[in-house]
Amino acid sequence: MQLHKLSPLFVLLLAACGGGGGDNGTPASESRVLLERVAGPAGDRPGAATDPTRGCVDGPASDILLGGGDALAIAANGQTLYLDEHGMCDGRYRIRQLDLATGRVTTLATSAGRPAPDAPVPVQLPSFLTPTALAQAPDGTLLIADSEVFSGGPALSWRTRPGLGHGVWALAPDGALRQVAGFAQPTGTPMADGTGPGAVFASITALCADAQGGVYLEDLGRVRRLTADGKVQTLAGAQAHGLYCGPAGQALTTTRQADGTYRLAALPSGQTLGAWDAASTPYAPASARTAWAWAPGALVLADLESGKGLPGARVPLNTSGALQIAGQAYTPTREALRAASGEVAYLRTAYGIVRMTYR
Repeated sequence: MQLHKLSPLFVLLLAACGGGGGDNGTPASESRVLLERVAGPAGDRPGAATDPTRGCVDGPASDILLGGGDALAIAANGQTLYLDEHGMCDGRYRIRQLDLATGRVTTLATSAGRPAPDAPVPVQLPSFLTPTALAQAPDGTLLIADSEVFSGGPALSWRTRPGLGHGVWALAPDGALRQVAGFAQPTGTPMADGTGPGAVFASITALCADAQGGVYLEDLGRVRRLTADGKVQTLAGAQAHGLYCGPAGQALTTTRQADGTYRLAALPSGQTLGAWDAASTPYAPASARTAWAWAPGALVLADLESGKGLPGARVPLNTSGALQIAGQAYTPTREALRAASGEVAYLRTAYGIVRMTYR
């Protein structure tokens, strides 16, 4: 059975969107957003969910079926996408990259097998177990959050022994994989700051690379920062609702105000932006002034301060919540929405990738 991570509580909603998508009333027929399929089959192909090649076979992007996963990271050059995928062929997780220039999907790393019950502790993991988030550092290193993945049922934890705790790996451009922080303490150990194995994580659900070579993490509703040398610090006043990654080291979170509203806050400055209503809505900063967001019945590229959609920036969804491209339906993975620039964003769908360009 395919596993799905429990999504964090996302709490952003375009205040001015309402049911019409917040694009100043521009009809869908006048949309300025170009939608293109860049990986996967044309539409939600029947039977694809159980196809044994799903998430396992590399090759031309148009021929592959992405495995289930929620992560999406974009390289600084905007030409390489990184994804976590659950392979139907063997149940293992893979980190794969999509090179947009060549149109090929390649596996970079594969998860370790489940450690034996009698493995000596601390268990020495050769690779990640269940990746939950990805981010690329400025030097090209790919950071991989390795955290608990739940099915929503009474599944037993894999991480009850020392060495199997939550943590972060670094995958170097040459393919070398190393642990950066965490793992020493099993799940259930109280969250703690520290360096390397001295840091304890609770449930990592988002990573955003910063301009200094570190990353911000969303860890069970807290915003924390991990430096390149493995030091973890929980940010002051970091009780947040969502961590949202943008290009060039941009990251935003939201904080609850005394009046019950939420305000966007830029990291690391803490500068607050516009007020937004609370709702379960993933969100992707696109520039210092704009962001892609989910509104009722649509995707919208909106102004950060006002919450209003840009002219013609509404992408309607059908009654099932899917995008329509050339008559084909694509079910989006809402957490996996990332902007490569102010005009271009990428979105994971059930089996592939869609590019959105605001023109």
